[in-house]
Amino acid sequence: MARKIVDDISSSKLLSCPFCGGEAHMTITEVGDTTTGVGWVVQCGNFNCPAGQQVQYWNNEKTALLFWNMREGSDGV
Repeated sequence: MARKIVDDISSSKLLSCPFCGGEAHMTITEVGDTTTGVGWVVQCGNFNCPAGQQVQYWNNEKTALLFWNMREGSDGV
């Protein structure tokens, strides 16, 4: 089971959820399946939204932001 290291990193760079418009939250979590031993997770704060239940670990904050902020017709930057 993953353990949160830093909970709810405040980032004005996070776009709202692309599915429900909810506020996004980023955490750093201890995980064994990344090269660094930690993973950055971005999730929707609305737990009724599928994006609030999905967990994807990224190796760094920049990559997590890039993929969360990616929208159709956008490069995520």
